[in-house]
Amino acid sequence: MSKGVNISHVPVAYIELEVRDKNGKLIKKHRQPAHSWVKNFMNILRYGFANHDVPCTKQDGSTVSITINASLGWFLRVTAGAGDDSHGLMVGNGSKAFEVDDYSLDSKIPHGSNANQLVYGETTVENVVDDGSKLYFRIIRTFSNNSGSSITVTEVGLAVAGADNKPLIARDVLDSPVTVPNGGTLTVRYIIQYQYA
Repeated sequence: MSKGVNISHVPVAYIELEVRDKNGKLIKKHRQPAHSWVKNFMNILRYGFANHDVPCTKQDGSTVSITINASLGWFLRVTAGAGDDSHGLMVGNGSKAFEVDDYSLDSKIPHGSNANQLVYGETTVENVVDDGSKLYFRIIRTFSNNSGSSITVTEVGLAVAGADNKPLIARDVLDSPVTVPNGGTLTVRYIIQYQYA
């Protein structure tokens, strides 16, 4: 008789969001499981394991075959610079339910300081931490609201550079929307962890 799988030993992900007002005061903190990897993510894993070209759907809906002549590191990079809303962590205000074939946010909030825009800071990736029972690292981005009015965020996405094709690999609809006041900031942390003890 085979033993059951201990799901605590499967890599999992979480999303943390912190909203601060214009004075830096924390006004909301939200955390939920991040469970919505899309089909592009599985294609990327196959790319890494098989060392073959990979079919991916770009955020505009077109399909491309990304060739191995781009290094794996470049392919998986999420460290978008400040002002670059094409990949890394991104946020939106759409309400469409998750589907495994999702290739973009339902309604991405673009970078900028005009109405319905957020200023995208850089996406950073921290070092792996071993706390004695689990390994984890965090992908982080801060968004600033200079639009003149509050902006509500309902979805979070993660896209990789993908040899400059920027495929989305994860999309999560938030259990509880967060509202970023004018002059405030939203920090999103995508935490990937593996419990080993």
